[in-house]
Amino acid sequence: MDSRLKIICGNIASQKVEAIINPSDLTLLEPSDISSQIHQMAGPALKLECKAISSVSVGDAKITSAYNLYSQYVIHSVCPDFVDGQSGEEKLLESCYKSCFSRVSKLRMRSIAIPVLGINKGFDVQHVIDIAIKQTQKFLKKADLIDRVLLISPSEKVHSKLLVRFNAVKLLDSQKKIFRNESELQSCISQFSILTNVNRVDFSDIDLVKLSSIFHSGPLTEFIPPTQNNILKHQASINKRGDYCYTIDDNQHTVPAPYLPLVHFIFDHFSHTSEIVKLPKQKVFHLLWDYVDDIVSWATNLDTSLYSQSFQVIKEIENARLEIFHGIQKLKPKFESDPLYDEIKILPDLIFTLTRLLISRGVNLNLKIDILLALIYVVSPVDFIPEGFVEHPIAYMDDLAICYLVFNKAVNKYKLHPKILSREWHNTPEKLLSLKDDYQRVLEVMDPELIDLIWGYLHINLSKSDSKKTI
Repeated sequence: MDSRLKIICGNIASQKVEAIINPSDLTLLEPSDISSQIHQMAGPALKLECKAISSVSVGDAKITSAYNLYSQYVIHSVCPDFVDGQSGEEKLLESCYKSCFSRVSKLRMRSIAIPVLGINKGFDVQHVIDIAIKQTQKFLKKADLIDRVLLISPSEKVHSKLLVRFNAVKLLDSQKKIFRNESELQSCISQFSILTNVNRVDFSDIDLVKLSSIFHSGPLTEFIPPTQNNILKHQASINKRGDYCYTIDDNQHTVPAPYLPLVHFIFDHFSHTSEIVKLPKQKVFHLLWDYVDDIVSWATNLDTSLYSQSFQVIKEIENARLEIFHGIQKLKPKFESDPLYDEIKILPDLIFTLTRLLISRGVNLNLKIDILLALIYVVSPVDFIPEGFVEHPIAYMDDLAICYLVFNKAVNKYKLHPKILSREWHNTPEKLLSLKDDYQRVLEVMDPELIDLIWGYLHINLSKSDSKKTI
């Protein structure tokens, strides 16, 4: 995290910086508490200048003098209202930051104070916090002149959430990178050329009937909502390619025929209320369709071979690990005392170690292929307990179990040398010694049948191919 960025809770109008950002509306007057504070301290001259400004649009920013404020300028940012999550609000909110930072760069300012934009505009608070930090980080990477950016929280509640996210990002930035250089990355990819004639893993034909049975007959029944069949009642048209086309609130969603059972599975299992299913202000169907669209986009862009897929997965694994780390951190305030949260904290480190083993000499190529298959499951958007809207540690337990399974195989089946594993291990030595016991605890929650089903599916194309026989 850039040391020039500081997190503060307080009144932005009283900050002694070169410019402050005013979250405004099309009038540039006083649509919010923050804006009212700024106008009150600046005096009536600010209102007169704002009234003289025309041609302002949502996502844009205008600059005025600051009058009686400590700052020299006020940058007025016209923030969007949240509508339904499908109307471009997020892009407009991002544009607010870009427009403000553009004015800052143009005037070569050295210090600014900016509030978390979008608060009290209908957006999910955590979401606007994520956007605030992401956009500010992007700006600081390119802004050499700026000495200080104050990100201001309007309340203690927002401030506590902002601090959690800020500290998580700081921790992410301090994380050791998996690949030390580009040549390591390329050599890791090239060793899987033997998989050129093996079909990709796309999850389109996994046994969903068995998967549903496992969800509702074993230990997972405590966490998975009961099935409600035929939730997806929207009529679909079929295009020339045989894809199913759905129109939902004027938005078009296309589902290739092989993925239709998976789409129905998702809607039947996760579209209704449960303690662990997160239903934000936007309609749950929109959230589910976003998830479906991600899967379809991913599957459509996959090449036909497992080798091409390995290229994609290895290049994405660093970002996937950091996203998982961030997702787990977001669960901390609510689940820190939950034993399952304690279990999943190690997942980013397991992913790191497994990926490092792909690079290591002395590791059996068959083991490396098993690691690759596990990472495909971790990276792919197909997730049978989706982290995106299941806000609970259980959402990460399937990834955790698959990673533990491969570690178990490394030690017991492939007899991986302890020195190699110790060299690449990315956690405490004590945790390395407890891997077997940790795996057994995870299986008590996840149901071994589920892990066997997923692992068997990951291997199905490999077992049909002659490639494995030649290794």
